[in-house]
This record gives sequence, C-alpha cells and structure tokens, in this order.
Amino acid sequence: MKSVPYTKRDVLQFSVSQRSICGDAEQSDDRLLTIETPTAGFFAIVADGLGGHAGGHVAAEIAVEEFDRLVRTHQLAQNQRFDFDHYTDAANRAIWQRQQDEPDLLAECRTTVVMLHIDAQEKSARWAHCGDSRLYHLRQNKIAHVTLDHTVAQMLVYDGELDRSVIPHHPDKNKLTRCFGGSRSESRPRVTSEPRQLHREDLLLLCSDGWWENLTESEIVETAAACKPDAQLPEQWLQKMDILIVDRLSPGADDRTACAIFLL
Repeated sequence: MKSVPYTKRDVLQFSVSQRSICGDAEQSDDRLLTIETPTAGFFAIVADGLGGHAGGHVAAEIAVEEFDRLVRTHQLAQNQRFDFDHYTDAANRAIWQRQQDEPDLLAECRTTVVMLHIDAQEKSARWAHCGDSRLYHLRQNKIAHVTLDHTVAQMLVYDGELDRSVIPHHPDKNKLTRCFGGSRSESRPRVTSEPRQLHREDLLLLCSDGWWENLTESEIVETAAACKPDAQLPEQWLQKMDILIVDRLSPGADDRTACAIFLL
C-alpha cells in the first residue's frame, strides 16, 4: 500500500498505490499486477475471477501471469503502440489451454480484466477492459472517462431502460456479456482507439466490482478532491474510499481490489 513515485527525467512522473482485500470467501478471486515497462512506461492489470464459475481465481491468475510475462519480455520498438490485442489473445489462449488440460475442474473458469498502459515519454495512456472491472480517469475534480461494463445492466442503460446510477443496485449488474475465458466473441475486450493525453494532477483508478459497487461516482471524485495533491495522494485516496466501503459491507462481501495512479 506504499505510494511509489516514478521520477525519471524528461518523462511523465506519477505515484502509485494499490490494495487488494479478500471478502468473506476463503480465498480471493482478485489478482493485481503493476510493473514498469521497457519503454519507461507503466502497466497495470486488475483481474477478478468469476466466483460463480469453478476456478475463477485460476483464470484471474493466468491472465495476470501471462500479461506479466509478455510485458516484461516483449521489447516495444520506438513509437510502437502497446499491443493490447496481442496480449489479450495470448492471455485467453492460456486460459483456454488450462480449461482443456483440466476440464473436470476448470472448464468454466472465467475472469474479468481491466488494463492500463501509460507511455511516460508521450505522456499518454491507453486502456482496455472485458467484463465489469472498471477504469476511472479523473481530471479537475470530474470524471473525464469511465469504462462501460459488459453486463446486462449496462445494456439496459444503452437501451434507455435504466439510469446508470442504478447499476450498483440492479439485479443484473453482475450478469456479464463478456469476460476472459469464454468464447472468442465473449472474450474480446474494449480497447481505447487512440492514446489519451495525460495532464498533471490527473488521477486513474483501476478496480474490481467489489470496490466500485459500494461507492457512488460522486464519492469517488469527492474523496480524491479531499486529498492533498502530492505523491501520497493515491494511498490517501484509496484509504478514504475504503472507509466508506467498509461501512457498507454486508455478509458475503466480495473481494475488493484497486490501483490508484496520480500524475505529478
């Protein structure tokens, strides 16, 4: 949970903090990875294994391990975009292989994912998600962008039958339309088409549904605004949000995982 400043010359500087807390189950289905990339950037992934599918934690672990292997070993050429599609295909293939290797235990293992890559030299970011793990991008005390869940509830929002603010309490909020480990069409993430420019004092939050569903979007913004804008902001922000979450937990609480990044 310690904030880590990145201070290389002539590149974007940022501070990172993270936490992952097991819910009321015996083991957590959430997995989190943050690493610095070979091109002076930063990569993060949150994976939330589906608890209703046997081996959800295995699918989450495979996804994170595969991204870890690829990001650390694949040297990106100058100005080459971070290839989410290539990495996604590899992670899904690894999950499908385990499903075939252990069909009795893992045939239905699935996981949601949300991923972020920051290009520290270009001062920009791209992200991708599959399922209902989210990324929030805050700028000047407003939500500049938030990923849209691959769920039945979000489809109802698209159709105008549901207000987005109701999603955290809707019975179909966890009925996924996409996740890693499903069919090829079901496992396809939504990826930002172009890099998003980052500004000083921007905030990014990656989190599982066990984190965001206990908070309103106003509270996510207000807790950030209440923190001093320095390298310790990400840790303070996570702490303020988690205090609100803990007060609202009910029996059978889900795992909750989050990674916060502040642009210095």
